[in-house]
Amino acid sequence: MIKLIVFDFDGTLVDTREMIENVLKDILGKYGYKPADKIFRFLGDSPIEGFLKHIISDKGNLKKISLEFVLRKNKNYKQAKLIKDILKLKKIKQKKIILSNNLTFFIKRVLKNLKIDFFDEIYGADKFKNKYDKFKKILEKYNLKPFQVIYVGDRPVDILLAKKVGCISVAISHKASWSKKKELLKAEPNFLITNLAKLTILLKKYQ
Repeated sequence: MIKLIVFDFDGTLVDTREMIENVLKDILGKYGYKPADKIFRFLGDSPIEGFLKHIISDKGNLKKISLEFVLRKNKNYKQAKLIKDILKLKKIKQKKIILSNNLTFFIKRVLKNLKIDFFDEIYGADKFKNKYDKFKKILEKYNLKPFQVIYVGDRPVDILLAKKVGCISVAISHKASWSKKKELLKAEPNFLITNLAKLTILLKKYQ
């Protein structure tokens, strides 16, 4: 029986990619950096600090253009859009946790603006050094086995994380996803869904 569902945030629950890319490009441009568009395909694979290291060689600037700096400067968080059928998740009885490479304060700010208040816990990149280790600690906290947990994400790295933890991987492929369907299928998730409503159907099979 499934007792916990862990969700990625950006591209899984909320449409934020265009907003975050625009903010990054704007701030990087002010510091004289003009990264090629193709490099943004790696955005989301790790905390933004890791992404920025591929662009910024000056350690002083790297410190200034931190994830927190980028997001606190972002006045456009209200542009984030709800993913279709997200409200269906409110009916799910299992505990629901967000585990994201974004920052906790930003996730909460976006959810508050969108009037979403049914997630039990939120862990942004400022709450852990290693996503895998944090995931394991969450399992320990609730005394759960990996097979009792589902992880939902929209990137191949999410699928790989779920496999490493040993839990059930659910990839979601929709308009807001940060990866294409063929990229997700290549990573071989346990399940692939096209909207969050199908997650509730999937849960019934495990009950």
